[in-house]
Amino acid sequence: MAALKSVGWKVTIEEETPKKCIIIAAPHTSNWDGPYAISTGLILDLDMNWLGKHTLFKGRWKEVMEFFGGIPIDRSRSGNYVEQLAKEFQKRDNLRLVIAPEGTRSFTEYWRSGFYHIAKAADVPIVAGFLDYKKKEAGLGKIIYPIGTLQEVLAQLREFYESKEGYNPAWFGPIRSRSEAQA
Repeated sequence: MAALKSVGWKVTIEEETPKKCIIIAAPHTSNWDGPYAISTGLILDLDMNWLGKHTLFKGRWKEVMEFFGGIPIDRSRSGNYVEQLAKEFQKRDNLRLVIAPEGTRSFTEYWRSGFYHIAKAADVPIVAGFLDYKKKEAGLGKIIYPIGTLQEVLAQLREFYESKEGYNPAWFGPIRSRSEAQA
């Protein structure tokens, strides 16, 4: 926790974070993003959960990952994750689910839309979480309610993230849907 601040990072929050929400983790361009995001949550005193590749939850690391809010996801299998996660929101009083829509640390042509569909199905807001390596600033910004279309939500996120820079800036791809990328 103190390590983030000790290396010159500033942690900010624009408005009170809802107890139930999807938190976008972007830009996602480095292995450092996870530890920095967890540290940011600890500094802000927020219980947060995140989805991670199931292979991270093996052996002695399983308990550590779960302690820090990890929820394993096996991406090799098809499944109705939107419905499952929407039900998880219904069961809990508190669920701040962190999702990296880029889906990888490398450059991608579009964002995966699961965060939007989960938020819409669970009727929870989307919070723009960020790590800006250029400014050494991390935190939670704009709150977006998914009452519009995916393209309308992505337009708001593009505006928010246009000034944010990841650890590897060239790996932060465009904030657009698959259909926008294919057009």
